[in-house]
This record gives sequence, structure tokens and C-alpha cells, in this order.
Amino acid sequence: MKIPLSALVVAVLLCSAPQSYSEDLVTLTKSPADNDTTFWQLDLTGKVDDLVINQVTVNRGCRSQESIPMPINVPFGKSGTFAHYPCDPIEVTIDTNHGEETFSWDAFTQGGISIQKFNHLDGTWFFAITNRTASLKINSVVVNRGNCPGVTKLQTFETPESNGSLAFGQRYLATTFLCNPIEVTVITDAGTQTFNWDQ
Repeated sequence: MKIPLSALVVAVLLCSAPQSYSEDLVTLTKSPADNDTTFWQLDLTGKVDDLVINQVTVNRGCRSQESIPMPINVPFGKSGTFAHYPCDPIEVTIDTNHGEETFSWDAFTQGGISIQKFNHLDGTWFFAITNRTASLKINSVVVNRGNCPGVTKLQTFETPESNGSLAFGQRYLATTFLCNPIEVTVITDAGTQTFNWDQ
């Protein structure tokens, strides 16, 4: 899969660029907390009168590190940070007194996984692989056909299941690489996917 330069720029700048999604009841924005992709924050704005949020479900089970009292009243036009999560929110379901809304963010996706790469200020690179299926086991990752040394590990706080699989929304983090990952091959129990960047 060829990813255009414009998409690469979005991925590299993701640490500072919020991603907004608007539905009938709320506008929801996700962004890395303090420009650190370990934790993500959700900011929302109410779009109807007398909105009451009963429950928020992130990635079908990713829990916030904060204690959030429910329900929450959100007046029309009121904005604020809802919570911080130790996962990249690729799916958020908000249950309210006016009904339920589900928000989904699509990244570079194929074969049930999505991938994003980032450039550190020190010139090193890392990338994150997110599972978008019920369960997926990553067996190995090959960067630049084996010509790019680095360290791979699971993202902090996202422990795999007992059999080594990732649940929906869990990430596999690969860091730190001294070269630009222009080709990443991900070998899973569901098959092999290769992602290519032009830059």
C-alpha cells in the first residue's frame, strides 16, 4: 500500500495535531496528551440542549486512568477535556440521554491493522501498529527488509492477552529506529501485511 506524502506529513505531525469528529450530539476531538502518544485525551463539545452523557466506551474496553463520575451534564456549546486514555482512541461510543453515537478514526489500514509512524525530535523514528479486529497476534515485524535496527515492544499499559494477542484497539509499539521506516512488514496469525511510504 503506497501512502502519499501528504498522509505521511499528517502522521509525522500527529503528536501536535488534534483530530476532530462531529456528529449530531457532540463534537469529539482526540489528541496526544502533552504531545506524548502514550496517553491520549478526548475533548468534546455539546451540540444539543440538556445533554447528559451516561457512559463513554473507548476501543471497546480501554479504561481511563482517571475516575470519571457519571452521568455528566454538558450544556450546548460547552467544551472541555473529558479524560485521558492509555491507548489511541480509534473507536469511541458515547451513550447519552438523546441516544448513542459512535466515532471511528481510520488510519493507514489493511488486513485488520493500521499503522502510523512518527519522527522524534532527536531524529529517531518509531511506529505504532493498532489492531482493528477482535483479536490479532503479531508474530514479527520487519523494517526496511531487515536493514533497519531497532527495538520492538508493546506500548505501555497495553498488555497483550495471555496467548500473546492484541485485543481491539491495542497497539504494538516499535521504537527506536535510527533510520526512516519506509517499508514495514507485519507478520500476524491472520497473514502478512506490508506498508510502504514514499518518503
